[in-house]
Amino acid sequence: MTLNASGPISLAGTIVGQSAQIELGGTGTTVITMNDTNLRTLAGAGSSGTQWSMNDLFGKSIVGPPVTITISSNIQNFNIYNNRITSQHGSAVTISGSYSSGSTITVVVNSGVVVGSSSTGLYGFDTGTGWGVTDILKLTNNGYIVGAGGAGRDGADFNQVTTGGGGGLPGFQGGIALRAQKALSITNIGTIGGGGGGGGCQGGPQYFNGVWFYTYGGAGGGGGAGSSSGIGGQPSIYSSGSSAGTAGTLTTGGAAGVGAAYGGGGAGGNLGQTGGAGNTVIIDVIPGGGAGGAPGASVYGSANITWVTIGTVLGPII
Repeated sequence: MTLNASGPISLAGTIVGQSAQIELGGTGTTVITMNDTNLRTLAGAGSSGTQWSMNDLFGKSIVGPPVTITISSNIQNFNIYNNRITSQHGSAVTISGSYSSGSTITVVVNSGVVVGSSSTGLYGFDTGTGWGVTDILKLTNNGYIVGAGGAGRDGADFNQVTTGGGGGLPGFQGGIALRAQKALSITNIGTIGGGGGGGGCQGGPQYFNGVWFYTYGGAGGGGGAGSSSGIGGQPSIYSSGSSAGTAGTLTTGGAAGVGAAYGGGGAGGNLGQTGGAGNTVIIDVIPGGGAGGAPGASVYGSANITWVTIGTVLGPII
């Protein structure tokens, strides 16, 4: 940022371009005097005791040294703010430059590198908070920034009444890939994708014509794609012969479990996609399957993002 070249100028206040304290990376609401060292430096006023006027602030700006943060190995739950000075991920993250107020921080994800999440409740990549107004954030993604995959639902059990078996339950939602809590310029040459939704399970065994059909139904759903990928759902403990769903991979949802005699669970969703619904062939014998889980958002905080290159973005942008 740069202070106004003419017109209103002030020591404090919250108006960008007018407030010297905002230009210095402050909030604009704390005490500041004309003899403060950082303010004198901004005005070019020299050492303490040298007279200067407000006019000396016109057109001045604080530009901190550039900082480049390079991610060269797979990591999870990356927060720019927490890594602006010291790596929180060991040798996988290297920092060039010394951050100070007004710095431009550029994060580079190397080709083939995966920045993922340890759970669907956490973000793969986050700008973090605590930044000054004059700090500038940029991201160049040559690899993958992805959310965690949603788990496939375990196969439904029967409900132990003669009127019917257990209805299928939905798969679990995938996690969010990237959250922008401050203005962020993105050059995306790689992939940014929300975790795939988990597959819904198959309905549980059914009581029909005086017989429990234990060998039918209850297959598990597949796990959603992501990093971490979603686990597959297990078959119902009351079902004989139905199988579990398999876990997802980085980009592909896991396979659905197969019913012993009919139908099966739903497949896990690919990166940024909804999971498949559990299915049924004979509704009188096996209750309906559960819906697929929703995908995680590729980006949360889109109002803060400027796309230089959008590249491959999979999943909702919120």
